[in-house]
Amino acid sequence: EVTPGVSIVIAARDEEASIRACLASVLVCEYPHYEVIVVDDGSSDSTAEIVESIQEAAKDQPPPLRIVRSSHHSDGIGKVAAVALGIRASAEDVIVTLDADCRVRRGWLRAMVRMLDHDVGFVAGPVAYAPTNSIARRVEALEFMSLIGVGAGAIGLNEPLICNSANAAYRRSVYDELQTSGRLESSTAADELLMNYVHAETSLGVAFCAAPDALVTTLGAEGVGHFVRQRMRWASIVRHLPVGHGLSLGVAYLFFLTVAASLVGGLWVAELGYAGLAALFVKGLADSRVLFPICRHFGRQELLRVVPVAETLYIPYALLV
Repeated sequence: EVTPGVSIVIAARDEEASIRACLASVLVCEYPHYEVIVVDDGSSDSTAEIVESIQEAAKDQPPPLRIVRSSHHSDGIGKVAAVALGIRASAEDVIVTLDADCRVRRGWLRAMVRMLDHDVGFVAGPVAYAPTNSIARRVEALEFMSLIGVGAGAIGLNEPLICNSANAAYRRSVYDELQTSGRLESSTAADELLMNYVHAETSLGVAFCAAPDALVTTLGAEGVGHFVRQRMRWASIVRHLPVGHGLSLGVAYLFFLTVAASLVGGLWVAELGYAGLAALFVKGLADSRVLFPICRHFGRQELLRVVPVAETLYIPYALLV
């Protein structure tokens, strides 16, 4: 088995509550040669101090842990620029990105890098919200899992659409090519842009790592406001997608709008309401074809219990975002 050197880049801003647990999981990965680079993106809390204390405690023990501070400590430089700073400071041929509030399994790195063979230039990995007993959190986790399923399915159809920067691996050479073009500098969706660049403009392929060991767990949004802002930021990738994908999402939006209008119109015209309910039922059946297999595959069957609640809330949420 070929095991290239790996640089794990973690952009962190005000992550004092989670960075210790994140690094505790990353530093015990079962992989022969990797380094960990944490980029302090202008934190105003003790994130940097915590990383430095872990660095000192693990001194002279593999894997090497380094911290890189951005030059804009007052307001940060943004995640895309922070990751770029970490990559410039790294030394290995394979880049793996991870969010500072994530935890990984011991076999995570090996599972991700194994997919990055000579024909593959970008690997998208699975991400899930940490288990919870809260119904609201489970609805949020199920919706997030659906995005991972859509991303995996699109890659499987050889039409990459979305991925998550909390768990991605790619060749440094591919990143450098796109970075040189200048297109990454103005992007808020660098990972999707890089993934689509690999697919459309190189001879390499894009893969999704479905290995259970590759699953990364992260925390959910902190309140409704943070949730909506986060999803709006994710939705902004539309302007970076190929025209065909943008049109597909436009059609989906019109479908949601039509169903919502039919349900509201049903208050006056019963037939409209029945049509809206029928469309909602068919949508639920179609969604289940994605949700059930991916939840079972990653051992998150408890999320399936909130499918009816999620289906009821999804259309108004999608229209709002």
